[in-house]
Amino acid sequence: MRFYFARDFDRAICFFRQTLERNPKWNPAHILLAGCHMHMPQPRLEQALDEVATAERAFRGADPFWQVHVHMNRGKIYAWRGDTEKAEKELATLLRASSQGGNRRIAIAGVLGALGRLDEAFDWLDEAATAREAHIVSLRMTPDFDFLRSHPRFQALLKRVGLANRLTAPASTTQATHEFNRSLPVLCQALLPAMEH
Repeated sequence: MRFYFARDFDRAICFFRQTLERNPKWNPAHILLAGCHMHMPQPRLEQALDEVATAERAFRGADPFWQVHVHMNRGKIYAWRGDTEKAEKELATLLRASSQGGNRRIAIAGVLGALGRLDEAFDWLDEAATAREAHIVSLRMTPDFDFLRSHPRFQALLKRVGLANRLTAPASTTQATHEFNRSLPVLCQALLPAMEH
């Protein structure tokens, strides 16, 4: 993950492929590979779409947490390719399941942002923060929202959730590892209430 968070996507791709060679059943690697292809300086959207499709076949809908990422990534890819109708279908799928938790609000925000509907995207990110969605703590690190990072509302959201001391993405793998380790206690604190039910 540290290579991914540091935007060292070539090394991250090598790492996730090696992971799949050792453990072909670790399906989240396909979602992470899709993310690498999506966020490269010259995105490889078709390769990203292939990885998303592989992940969806592997999950077969059995893992709601990662299925959310399937719809978010595919929606963003379609939006960036200009295929608004398909992006809207992925968004509709996420919206229908939005009351079920599991980082769906963040995923909805991702697709809306990719569609250029920024006010709506930030409204959903604010809702995710209010609902204490677990992945809110990764916003300062993840490349998934780099395309929104410079917006004042993004910086205000980081401040609101106590992540404003780092408004930029990690600049190196060492910094990415440090940021990830610092975020773990916050992530655990966010997850505990859900685990108690």
